[in-house]
Order: sequence, then structure tokens, then C-alpha cells
Amino acid sequence: MILYRPEVTGAIACGANTLRRAVAPTIGPAGGAVITRLEKNIIATRSGSFVARLLGDNHDHEGRAIRILTQAANQVFESRGTGATSTILLAADMIQMGVRHLAAGADPAHLAPSILAAADRAA
Repeated sequence: MILYRPEVTGAIACGANTLRRAVAPTIGPAGGAVITRLEKNIIATRSGSFVARLLGDNHDHEGRAIRILTQAANQVFESRGTGATSTILLAADMIQMGVRHLAAGADPAHLAPSILAAADRAA
């Protein structure tokens, strides 16, 4: 079932934004490290996909958005060897724009072709 209720789309956008903020410092060859805790260990990593995997444990709408973006980033990384963080940042922006258009009353069926075209151009 596809839900377009404001609370659902808002939670999806929030999850995408949470992931964007978490991985953004790692972008590019000169990207910085993110320090996080994994069980009892403190880890510093420059891998956006690793940071994304740590955040995708929730089963609410925010967690689902994080898992979808993480899957997309992992697919890009597996096929190209790089670009996971860029994928997350671009996809999060696409989600934000889509949610704004839905909130303004856009028909979701009319958004899909534009989203697919943008994804094709980014690939």
C-alpha cells in the first residue's frame, strides 16, 4: 500500500534528511570522518555507506527511508566502487523535493516520470 499522508511523507523526508546529515561530512576524497559508537566500540569512518548501514535499524517510516537510500548507495558502490555518499545526498534531495510537491497538491503519478528521468541523468 502506498501512503501519501502528510505524517508518512514527513517521516520519510525526516529519515532521508537524518541520513543526509550523517553521511555528508564523508563526501569526496577529502571528506572527513564520522565518529560513531558500534556496541561498545567507538569507530571513526570516512565511509558514507558504513554510516548509512548503522542508521537503518528502525522499522518505522524514517527507518525505511534510510534503508532504501542505503540500498541504493550500496548498489552504486558495488557497481562503481565509489559514489555511495553522493547517491545518498542526491536521493535525499529528490525525496525532499517530491515531498514538497506532494504537500503542494501534486499528483504522485505525475511526479514519477520526472523522478525517473532525474535518476537516469544522475546515473
